[in-house]
Amino acid sequence: MWKDNYRESHWFKFQEAVKAHQEYVLTNIVRPIYATMEQTTW
Repeated sequence: MWKDNYRESHWFKFQEAVKAHQEYVLTNIVRPIYATMEQTTW
């Protein structure tokens, strides 16, 4: 059962910040690196 203001809890805000950071890293760091990598077939 959820508390009334769970979106105001520190834990919820922390989880949302982690999600936002993951998206930022994937978009701005990881994808550009992968785009420059050479694909090889084994």
